[in-house]
Amino acid sequence: MPATATNLKWATDMLDARVGAPYVYGGVLSPTNTRQGCDCSALAAHALNAALFGPAMTWQRVDPTNGNAWITTESWRPIRTGQRGPFGTITVSQPADIPAGAPVKVALHHGPGGGENSHMWIELAGRRFESAGSKGLVTGNRALSIADPYGTDWAYLPAPAGPPPAPPPAPPHTYTVSPGDTLGGIASRYGLDWRQLARINALADPDQLAVGRVLFLAERRWPDDYTDRELLIDIARQLRGPIGEGWAQLGGRSVVDAMGALLPPALPHGTSPPHPEGDI
Repeated sequence: MPATATNLKWATDMLDARVGAPYVYGGVLSPTNTRQGCDCSALAAHALNAALFGPAMTWQRVDPTNGNAWITTESWRPIRTGQRGPFGTITVSQPADIPAGAPVKVALHHGPGGGENSHMWIELAGRRFESAGSKGLVTGNRALSIADPYGTDWAYLPAPAGPPPAPPPAPPHTYTVSPGDTLGGIASRYGLDWRQLARINALADPDQLAVGRVLFLAERRWPDDYTDRELLIDIARQLRGPIGEGWAQLGGRSVVDAMGALLPPALPHGTSPPHPEGDI
């Protein structure tokens, strides 16, 4: 489950309401008593729980993403850089390797003997939070920075993946000739060879381009790859005559409507068209 913006806001509000609560070794925060304190590892567990699950968080020092594994500074031991740790966090070798936009950043101190010689603190949505014996639950400059030299190990919760990038726009199917255009210039603009462009458009003289003429930029499978307008333009070009001109003039209408307008009227029912060579 990603750390959504909604959950992160809920998590920071939840911790803000408990700033000033006392440090309690082995303690956990309460969903109802904002003055109930906790220790450093419970603070980290609560922050990660809240970032991932929002109001549905577990109010214990456990990792619901890993079978409710118990979280302490001692149980959060160093692992190889790049590996996943509690709550799906990723271990790094130094705080500078944590992405700036990581929703939760974790720093730990693992000293000789553990116990009182161990500690952890966090940064949640860009805000510092720490629970320590001498300070209680604090935020802002009273809390240690993730980059504080007291840290010996670091991890971060990755940001949720963004939406996939939009596909590049489809290349245009046609180009309308403007004043000053040349076939070579148009072909170069769209990565084509001018000879290919001349062949696609059946240009008898590539140097004679009429302003306003619509050029096709790719081979087409007739009729699947044509819009209605392109079908009419292409048929008009190939018919080359009064009917062809009529097709071109009907470019704003559907193919079916254009055919109905251009073809001769239907013969009355029961009659036959005249034989081209007269009656026999």
